Amino acid sequence: MLLTDAQYDTLLAFADAHWADPACPICGGNEWIIPRQIYRMEPLGPGAPVLPVAVFGCKVCGNLRFLSLTVAGISLGDAPSLAGTPAPDPSDMWGKVFDLERKKAVDLGDFKLFVMPDDYIGASILSSGVYEHHVTAVLREVLKGGDVFLDLGANLGYFTMLGAKLVGAGGKVIAFEPNAQNVQLLSASILLNGFRHVQVQPFAVSDQATILKFITVGSNGGVVTPLSGPVNLRDHAREFTCLVQSVVLDQVLAHEPRIDVVKMDIEAHEPAALRGMKALIARHRPVILTEFHPSALAGNNPEPPRAYLETLADLGYSLAVIPFDGPLQAPAGVDGVMAYWEKLSSKDPQIHVDLLARPI
Repeated sequence: MLLTDAQYDTLLAFADAHWADPACPICGGNEWIIPRQIYRMEPLGPGAPVLPVAVFGCKVCGNLRFLSLTVAGISLGDAPSLAGTPAPDPSDMWGKVFDLERKKAVDLGDFKLFVMPDDYIGASILSSGVYEHHVTAVLREVLKGGDVFLDLGANLGYFTMLGAKLVGAGGKVIAFEPNAQNVQLLSASILLNGFRHVQVQPFAVSDQATILKFITVGSNGGVVTPLSGPVNLRDHAREFTCLVQSVVLDQVLAHEPRIDVVKMDIEAHEPAALRGMKALIARHRPVILTEFHPSALAGNNPEPPRAYLETLADLGYSLAVIPFDGPLQAPAGVDGVMAYWEKLSSKDPQIHVDLLARPI
């Protein structure tokens, strides 16, 4: 669960006003990383109260300070993830194999979706009834009836099902998702909704057709590159979880008559996928919604993160930030997007931003 922009601003203002000594008591440093993630503080013992807190991490020594969100004047309402059964922790999800018989169908109004309640993304959708609300709002604006929607990195299928509802029976959705467990959930959701205009392609998208190493973190996951290095998977250094087949979109979708909107969120493999779909983009000029995650891009690609934005701009696209909270930003170009992310990353280096790229 993340703080909205308004809540985050309130947190920073409260800390500035009430934090008399900003120096770290351990090392004396005065630079702090302040993520948007909301944490639970729960004393041991039955019936103990659960407190939502923000975490301040010292950039120098890693010492942590905690601030009660209630004390800071930030109300979270009746957040199910802050009471009862603890929300699943992503750090426990590395390489997790789910019992798909335990999947649950959640009615989201426009469509129904199967999720795993012990998956951190599935649990979030169960508790909130939405996923990435800011991207959802923009997709609702740009995707029209009769459109063809390409969902790259479909995960468990939230945007695939939403897209299928928005384009209607006269349109089409093509979803690419290499995680075999997610493919089962996707397929079950398609049947549950009675959608006949959705295709699921169980492949990763890249710039070459080959076998790739893939790591899973619950329903999330991504391609492992030679730059990625091993990850700590259940206390053992592991290179990857499974092997997946990749495809090149310029090849497999060469005869597709139209593509109107593309959503791409593939955990730092976006540059490779983009290289493999340049002819498709030149032919169809779709609107593109894409994640931009500089820290992940830097750790998995030889080129700097800025290069991904420059490639989009060179393909003839304007770039606008989709804020987590608030209206869509005006097109800002490569420099504007980088400046926006750098401002956010000064507090949380792992933060990503979502972008709307429109053909010029």
